[in-house]
Parts: sequence; structure tokens; C-alpha cells
Amino acid sequence: MFVGFSNYSNSQILKNTDDFLVLEKEILFQFKKDFQRDSLKGFSKKLNEEAQEALNKGLYSVINDSTVCALDKKNYQSFSPYYFKPEEGKGLRKVDGVVNRKVKEFEDKENFNRLMIDLKILSLAYFFYEEEVYAIKAIDLLRCWFLDDKTGMLPHLDYAQMKLGTCQGNPSGVIELRKIAALPDIILLLKSSHSWNQDMELGLREWLHSYLVWLEHSDAGLKLMKYSNNLFNYYYLQRIALASYLHKPEAEIHQMLDEVQAKLLNTQLTENGRMPLEEKRGTPISYMLFNLRVINNFSSIAALYGKRDWFDLNTPIGKRLFKTLERLPNMKGFNETNLFNKKFVKFLKEKYDNCSLEGKHGSFESYINNPSFYFFQL
Repeated sequence: MFVGFSNYSNSQILKNTDDFLVLEKEILFQFKKDFQRDSLKGFSKKLNEEAQEALNKGLYSVINDSTVCALDKKNYQSFSPYYFKPEEGKGLRKVDGVVNRKVKEFEDKENFNRLMIDLKILSLAYFFYEEEVYAIKAIDLLRCWFLDDKTGMLPHLDYAQMKLGTCQGNPSGVIELRKIAALPDIILLLKSSHSWNQDMELGLREWLHSYLVWLEHSDAGLKLMKYSNNLFNYYYLQRIALASYLHKPEAEIHQMLDEVQAKLLNTQLTENGRMPLEEKRGTPISYMLFNLRVINNFSSIAALYGKRDWFDLNTPIGKRLFKTLERLPNMKGFNETNLFNKKFVKFLKEKYDNCSLEGKHGSFESYINNPSFYFFQL
């Protein structure tokens, strides 16, 4: 079944709604217009293959594993990855960058990641191919994880990244739901579907509102406001994305963007392009790349709220970030990273270079050779 929004002006749902957050609307519809171009055929083929795989997968839920401390199974649960019980003595030993295999006892983190990957693929497939089957599967996934009375996750992370032997979550656990910042864009891609209804819309808004309240007022959230590294960034990315989706006052969002900007300049990016808080970690290259992804997403959201030059090379952040991108390929360990990361660094460097040269935030040309990097880099 085709839902008929090949022409953007004919899509009343998308025409009359807010802009995308992570996705840039102008480039998104340019992709759709030129989807059959030779330069995009590889992306189209891969998207089609992955969408077919997603259709054949099951649903995801926090109910799929055991619990600790007799907790309700609808609680999201995970173990802190870098803590180990020493062979002798008491307490725990932290080994930064080395993951304890025991974290695999809980599947909630992996299931949420799989959920968001499938939602990304299915929503994009629905947008590009206009076939209702993709939207139906995506809506089933959303309902099972968030809204179903028996399988829906409770809207908090009180038990995320618990240390071994405890039933107390840690603020760092918030990072495990970072991909939820892409959910508003995914929903926007699905809202033209005949299978979308007001109950879904209201149910998701209620869930996301409750989760946002938890982010803002829980002990974990209050502590994360005082952090300085990538945890601060991914925490604020979630808050800003959900606040925008829930139509919070723009003044609140501008204030949060200003707080992120100040943190980037004061503690995260030095004038010579170093990321001192990430470079001191056990695997510095991976943490720097991890931080670059969230900064890239902030640039899209900042542009949506009138800060289109926030990351250009003429600004303090842009100048420092560009030096980071120049430094990374020469750093120890970068050659051993995967091809995706190497292409991502090159893509970002070209993107910010184009921003400065063209006087605007991005262009279709800056994405055309790397379309996979454009969609939901979280």
C-alpha cells in the first residue's frame, strides 16, 4: 500500500508539523527526490535488505530477562560494565574500557539498541518506499516496548548500570537510552501511516513526558547536570530532544543549548582540539569518536533553534572541533579503529568545512557520498 507523499507539499502531516531534530528536512527530502540516482543506489539496496530483515525479527521488551532484588520485570536493568569482583578481598575493582561479561546477564541494553536500530531502518524504509508494512512493524515495536500493559518499560532508569552485588543504579546508566533522542524523528516519519492513531501519539507523549520528568528531577539526573564529559552531553541530548518533541518553551531549550555550549568550551574542547576528559579514558579513541557523534547531533538541533552557525569554523567551538578532526587520524590507535569510524571522521571534517565555505549548515553535496552517516548517528 502506498501512502502518497512523494511530493513534500502533498504531505499534510509532515507539512504542518515541527521540523526534524536530528534529521535535516531539506536534505531528507532531497534524498527522497534523488533516491534513484546512481550515487544512492548502494544505500537504497542496503536499506531495502535491512528493512526486510527487520520485518522478520521479533518484538523487544524489558521482560525478556531475570531480575535482581525481586524487582518488577518492567524495570529496565543493567550492570555497570567496568566493575569486577577481585579474586581476593572485598569490594569491586574498576577497569576502564574492559567490559565484564556478567553484563550480558541482562538483555535490556542490547534489546533497546536493537529496537532503535530496527525503528530507524523501518521508519526510513517507510519514508522512502511508502509501503505500509514497514510502518505497521515499527508501530508494533513501539507499542511493545513503551505502551503494552504487560511488556512496556517503566519510564525511568533507577536500575541501570548497577554495580555487582547491589540493587542501586548509577547516573552513568542514562547513557544506555541515548538513542531515544532519535525517537521524535522516527515518530515524525511514521505519522503519515494509516496505522498511526491518536492513542499511539498520546501514549508515547505520556511515556516520554514521565521519562523527561525523571531525567530532570531524579538523583541520577541532578548529578549528571554537574558532569563534564560525554555523559553530560548524552544526558542533555535526551533532555533537549524530548523537550522539543513535547513542545516545551523555546527559552528552556535555548538555555540547555547554552549550557552545552559552555561545557564544550570550558571543559571538553581545548583550543588545540584536545578532548582531555575523553583522552584520559582507557580507550581514548573510542571515547573521542563517541563524543563526536553527540556533538554532531547537537549541531543539527542547534541549527533548528536558530543557532545555525554554532559549529561553523568561524566560531570557537567550530575552530576547536576542526582541530580535533585533524588530530584524530594521527593519534595512536586510530589506524586500528574500524572503517566506519575512519569514514565518519572524514565525513565530519568535510561537513564542517562545507559549513564554513558555503555559509550554511550542511548541504546535500556534503552528504551525497556518505548517506549512511546522515541518519541517526547516536
